Amino acid sequence: MNRLPEYISHHPFLIAAVAILVVLAIVIEIRERAKGSSMIAPGDAVRLVNGGALVLDVRGFASASAAKALRALGFSKVATLRGGLRSWRQENLPLVKGGAKKDGKPA
Repeated sequence: MNRLPEYISHHPFLIAAVAILVVLAIVIEIRERAKGSSMIAPGDAVRLVNGGALVLDVRGFASASAAKALRALGFSKVATLRGGLRSWRQENLPLVKGGAKKDGKPA
């Protein structure tokens, strides 16, 4: 730890960039929570699906945009998966690859 101040003094722009990114991430998180967005754990998502909830496969930052669009359309119970697909896999939950068949059922 005694080398940390030395590192900071030699890399002020890098430290400033990291600080700005951290503040930006906090601001984005606060704004999303203020909009009514919620994040759920994989286990909670499984319980919702088993109860008949609709789950959309939207990855990455697009999930926040999809949630925003759904709220704009009047859906009130919208959530994104905390940790995304990575957390889903860490919980050893099933994944199905592929699209729908011609009869409309999942592949």
